Amino acid sequence: MFPCFPNHHKLHKAQMALDAIITIIPIVLILVFTLNTAAFLNYKSTDYMERQQIFNKLVSIADSVVKQKAVVVETGNLLTESSSYPNWIDESRFNSIDRFLLANQTGFKSLSVTFDKPGQNKYCIYRLVVVGTGKEIHKLYVCGD
Repeated sequence: MFPCFPNHHKLHKAQMALDAIITIIPIVLILVFTLNTAAFLNYKSTDYMERQQIFNKLVSIADSVVKQKAVVVETGNLLTESSSYPNWIDESRFNSIDRFLLANQTGFKSLSVTFDKPGQNKYCIYRLVVVGTGKEIHKLYVCGD
């Protein structure tokens, strides 16, 4: 057919192989990019979910402290019920909170519930509370690792 090109079949096969490689490379690159993007999004989603769980636990602990564990409670007489005041902290009840038990119950390695500014490398939230009979406003920090 082509007398001048005796190796025409070999040339044709080489051209087909080159065409196949040129076609496959973009497909492989798109596949690698897609898998890389999916892995990145999965990592970010997992990280966000973990941080959200920690935040939710800290909010739960803070709610428990400011609404039950450390609130000012006034006991009534036989005819009236006792009254508690959420967000008004009784210092003696606050100091008697078992922070180690709270940390174990919520899965934290360490837990800090304090009026002092938190340390480094912790997840923290704070609540505005009224403290003691002087009714001073403070920030209550709840921090955990």
